[in-house]
Amino acid sequence: MTAAFLALIHNIALLLAIALLLDVAKLHPLNTPRWLQKILLGLGLGVVGVFIMLTPWQFSPGIIFDTRSILLSISGLFFGAVPTLVAMLITAGLRLFQGGAAAWTGVSVIFATGTLGIAWRYARRTPLANMPLRELYLFGMLSHLIMLALMFTLPIETALRVLSNITLPVLILYPLGTLLLGSLLRSRLQREHTEDRVRDSEEHYRLLADNISDVLWILNLDTLQWEYMSPSVERLRGYTVDEVMTQPMPDVMTPESYAEVEKALTEQLAAAERGEGLEQAFVNEVEQTCKDGSTVWTEVVTRYARNKDGQLTLLGISRDITERKAAEDALRASEDNFRRLVEDAPISIVVQTDGKFSYVNSASVRLFGVQSKDHLMGQSVIDYIHPDDRQTVRERIDTVNIRRAEAPMAELRIQRADGTSVEVESYGVPFVLFGKKSSLGFMQDISGRKEVERTTLALAMEREHMSMLTSFVEDVSHEFRTPLSIVEADLYLLERLTDIDARRQKVTEIKQQFTGLTRLIEVLAKSTQIYTDKAQSHETLDLNGLVGSTVDSLQSDILPNGPTFLWTPMPNLPSVDGNAGKLHVALSEIIANALRFSAPEGHVTVRSGRHPDGVMVEIQDDGPGMPADVIPHIFERFYRQDIAHTTPGLGLGLSMAQTIVNDHGGRIEVESEPGEGSLFRVVLPAAKRVE
Repeated sequence: MTAAFLALIHNIALLLAIALLLDVAKLHPLNTPRWLQKILLGLGLGVVGVFIMLTPWQFSPGIIFDTRSILLSISGLFFGAVPTLVAMLITAGLRLFQGGAAAWTGVSVIFATGTLGIAWRYARRTPLANMPLRELYLFGMLSHLIMLALMFTLPIETALRVLSNITLPVLILYPLGTLLLGSLLRSRLQREHTEDRVRDSEEHYRLLADNISDVLWILNLDTLQWEYMSPSVERLRGYTVDEVMTQPMPDVMTPESYAEVEKALTEQLAAAERGEGLEQAFVNEVEQTCKDGSTVWTEVVTRYARNKDGQLTLLGISRDITERKAAEDALRASEDNFRRLVEDAPISIVVQTDGKFSYVNSASVRLFGVQSKDHLMGQSVIDYIHPDDRQTVRERIDTVNIRRAEAPMAELRIQRADGTSVEVESYGVPFVLFGKKSSLGFMQDISGRKEVERTTLALAMEREHMSMLTSFVEDVSHEFRTPLSIVEADLYLLERLTDIDARRQKVTEIKQQFTGLTRLIEVLAKSTQIYTDKAQSHETLDLNGLVGSTVDSLQSDILPNGPTFLWTPMPNLPSVDGNAGKLHVALSEIIANALRFSAPEGHVTVRSGRHPDGVMVEIQDDGPGMPADVIPHIFERFYRQDIAHTTPGLGLGLSMAQTIVNDHGGRIEVESEPGEGSLFRVVLPAAKRVE
């Protein structure tokens, strides 16, 4: 049995040695069809089988043992059907040629183990490179159990004698040999898969390097020679890879950029020698030279690493940033232009953040009367606003900062450093400065414009006053001229009349004209006093009593054939606070106006009552009424709808009445339509009750 062990071990060793030599030689038929490659592989396996069958262990004449079962089972498992069938035919032919009692038994072992390998190959689902060693061993055990079972194809006595001697060596050595040969082929598959992945990875990197727009390069810092340069350098600089590989560093870039790069390299190399910065990536902007004499701006990202020889190298990626640099230059120029535009703007432009100045232009310095921008920066905006406008400005700041809405155009007053105030027109919009919510404000000095407006208004008012004065003089002249003409005519007749009764009639007429003149003078005096004297003493008044006395004083003005006069007071009317004399004048003028415009057969009604805003007095007539476009003007001084002056009066009565009522906190309401008469409603606040 020892001899059997040694012979079989020798045969297994021979098989493994041949397999190892073939693996080292890597005999792969190239440039041939795949089917031909499989046949050639089968021929090679058959030759190996022949070699190991020529050095068998002979049990007895005609009965030999070798490791062809290992070879063919592994061939079926790892190489498939075609190569294994070719190998089985070769080895089977040789076994038949060798002859002997066990020739057909040997052939059956050849086809059984080879077929088992083929079946096992196609039955499993995972790649052979990942086949566990345990599975390989079990595969070898099964294939050689089949081999031992096939010994029963011999005569029974021979089979039992063979099995009693060969079973132990076969079950010990053959599965182990199967495991070793399978492990060798499995390792070869794993190595091939690894090489394929590396090859694919290298191909991907090559495709990436060849087609990427960025330039990949490696610089040996010990020799200052380029170790690698990607083909994209030709698109970037116009030089081929071969041309660039011979270029020294100073020729790759402009002198200015080389000076900066040399300085940076010196500092970085010193740190790298100390073991610092090897994992750090550095970014620089370098202006590189091109073959056509132009230059191109690149962003260069570099990192230090050591090559396989331990030399320090610089790995880099260069990216064309010409367009970005042009955009940055354009943006910088635009920013400079905008900055100059803002800085030199004739109006004040400020940025406010958290209620403080965070930017001011030169016009702001002049507007606020400070010596420099530093006197405003960081200061509270409110401190430079007129006290009367500060609350308004606070609300505008909240509108922009908090609600992020625009602060519309508004007129404000700022307070300069010297304490004087300036009228400005201000406008603000939301703004973001350094990530903080702010507002962008515009202020324009409108002092000159406001002064012009005030002057223009004063001139307009002066012209209006002159026009009113002229009209007043004309009206007064007319009102005085008429009675004076009558007096003059009556005096002329009086001198010539001899009849006593006629003379008395003329004297009476003269007295009436003088009474009218006296009333005109009184109206002018009252008007002057009311418009110039705003100071007045107030007392609690009984409105019904005041209206009643006013009505009584006017009863004498009603002619016997004049309009009907009706006074209807509301009882228990609340009191009012006011000046009795002035309120008497106001009520008199309104009632007299109603009497003046009422027909002899008409009616004038005066009534008092309560009102949601206090108390009221209504004066209603059934005179001619007024069109809607006239009502807004009837309270203007000297206004008379009757341009021909056929109606007596100066146009001051209603104006005086409105002034008096307004001074008492009340108002006059008018309702009138042509042909429907007029209603004047005097509304006054009730007197405050003292608890």
